Amino acid sequence: MIDFSKFNSLIAMTMYFNSEDVCRNAIIETRWGKGEQQDVVCPYCGKC
Repeated sequence: MIDFSKFNSLIAMTMYFNSEDVCRNAIIETRWGKGEQQDVVCPYCGKC
């Protein structure tokens, strides 16, 4: 999960999120976890 406390300004945040891939990966990591810790399940039935 992204630790937003490491950004001390809006400029630092925009420099970090400088591409679509970085933004997409941050959203995926925030929603489902990172690497082997990912927990992707259907929000409706609870299964993969």
